[in-house]
Amino acid sequence: MTPFLVVGAGRGGTSLVAGLLDHHPDLEVAFEAFSHTILLGRPLPDEVEGSAEARAAAFVAACRRQAATRSTRWGNKITTEQIAGLEVMPGEEPSPHPGTGLAAFANAVRGIPIVFVVRDPRTCVRSKMSRAGMEQSEAVRRWRYAVAAMDTLAAEPSTLRIRFEDLVLQPLGVLPAVCRHLGVPYVTDMLSGVENAKMVADYRRPGLDRAPLRVSEPLPGESDLTVMAQRLGYA
Repeated sequence: MTPFLVVGAGRGGTSLVAGLLDHHPDLEVAFEAFSHTILLGRPLPDEVEGSAEARAAAFVAACRRQAATRSTRWGNKITTEQIAGLEVMPGEEPSPHPGTGLAAFANAVRGIPIVFVVRDPRTCVRSKMSRAGMEQSEAVRRWRYAVAAMDTLAAEPSTLRIRFEDLVLQPLGVLPAVCRHLGVPYVTDMLSGVENAKMVADYRRPGLDRAPLRVSEPLPGESDLTVMAQRLGYA
């Protein structure tokens, strides 16, 4: 059975989407399986070569093997920061930028169903700063890589792009579309996945939390984020 992927920027809503899908009786979602060892190479398995192409292919092969052992459809949640690990050889500090790693990943996952989660860059960058302790410049750099990944992966018909905000505000308008993309019927019990035990405890909520949707006053030098937000359809 073909695996599927949930992809998006770190702090961009991938955990919520994965938690909801994992609560579907016909789906199982892993949280970042093979991402640290193969995509980031920490440590890289002995049988996998270090090039971006080899690691991307090994990641997909590992996902396929895992999916073949399951009676339900198996998927994997990863972040674009982990894809960015393919931009450098293992053992070096990653320096994410659109390049050979992203191209290698896109080639390896061609034909695999992907749900790409997009979040307003203004709130995503703030979340990276406040929750992950990043400098603004680093958070913006990672966001730009996420946009490059989105543009590359969303060019394929096997990719469905959804917005984090739409999911939180109108789950009944988004989740059925995601289920159709994955070939399973929508079930209302998926909404109970907001408290999925696979998620980090701090992410679990009794319901869909609208607080992360609030856009605060602009940060210094944030005009480029506003432009990016508008490009993605945010006011």
